[in-house]
Amino acid sequence: MTELPKKASVFLTMALHDLELLESNPYYRIDMEKFCNPDVENNICSICLTGAVMANQFDLDKNNNYLPTDDLFGVWKEPLMCLEDVRLGSFDILIDVFEPNLDNTDKKIIVTELEQFYDKHQEQLLDGLKLSNYDDPEMFKKMMKSVVSSLVC
Repeated sequence: MTELPKKASVFLTMALHDLELLESNPYYRIDMEKFCNPDVENNICSICLTGAVMANQFDLDKNNNYLPTDDLFGVWKEPLMCLEDVRLGSFDILIDVFEPNLDNTDKKIIVTELEQFYDKHQEQLLDGLKLSNYDDPEMFKKMMKSVVSSLVC
């Protein structure tokens, strides 16, 4: 297991790397509605962005379902839950977790800017399609990389 990154941008970059790595593994199927759900009979496991981090960073039993709130994830629990929020265009928890000493005014400014950036680029990149559902994997990754590049933390 890698040490938990201290910066939001590094954490999101790691998550995208984990997703891309597991995309090419025939055992994994990307499904943004499932965290980490194996189908033992068919020898596949459905994972989302969060599930990709859980599967790649932890030694998971391939027969079990996992949620980011499971105790085995320890200090990773909150950051893992952030990924689900970021995927859906919400950045409050991400800033709370990675910038806990930021005052509320600065936090609100950063979160508002990120959400506006996300909304604007989602419309431009996907022509109104929802980024969060992974219908277009390359667009999803492009948008997430754009979010990473816009982060100051």
